[in-house]
Amino acid sequence: INPTVYLGSLGHDMAYRVVKEEVDNSYDEAVAGRNKLIEVVIDYDKDFHIVADAAGGIPTDYKKLEDGSKETIMTAAFTRAHAGGKFNSDAYKTSAGTHGIGVAAVNAVCAELRVWSMYNGKCAHQAFAKGKITTKGKDPVQVKRVDEDVMSRLSMKQSKYGTIIAGRLDQDIVSESVRRGKALPKDYVHAIPQAKPIATWLKNMANLNPGLEIRFSVIKKGKRKDSYEEFIAGRSA
Repeated sequence: INPTVYLGSLGHDMAYRVVKEEVDNSYDEAVAGRNKLIEVVIDYDKDFHIVADAAGGIPTDYKKLEDGSKETIMTAAFTRAHAGGKFNSDAYKTSAGTHGIGVAAVNAVCAELRVWSMYNGKCAHQAFAKGKITTKGKDPVQVKRVDEDVMSRLSMKQSKYGTIIAGRLDQDIVSESVRRGKALPKDYVHAIPQAKPIATWLKNMANLNPGLEIRFSVIKKGKRKDSYEEFIAGRSA
């Protein structure tokens, strides 16, 4: 996958689109009547972001592949282009994301990506690094709890969520300083999901979708900010 085709220009723009793609998937669940909450947390201190929703989780059922083998829907969604549910007309009448490609592209540009799905009353976890599965085996594993560094930054109990995604960008791919065939320079520009455009976009989404609750928080220098006015005034990164 060439990430710039699906995630825009390198740098802050791509970092923004990574978050947007993950949010769009939760938004599609809201449009389909299966979700009433989207929560986004950007932790600049630890250099990672979280996108969570209150939908029904990503299915962990198996699907048959063209070669006759089987793979869970969750695994396919994060590792294969055109594997998402948006190609099923019965699942989504409209969709905001990049139609089954984007979340795989997001995975490819993240140094690490951790996913939890509260599907059918169970918590399934899968971890990736640069698009490759790092959890034992190729399938999601059942766990009792979401990692504490993620759960402690969210506003509700684990049981209230459907899907939780935590990612850290791979600067070797995303930074605007990247040059084909060359190592990333020491003084590279660190690509980050900037708070101001994300806050503005989420605010507009909330205004256009009554009944959909959207929570946005930024953690920087040990302080947490949740005020929309602070973000659009440019007092955050």
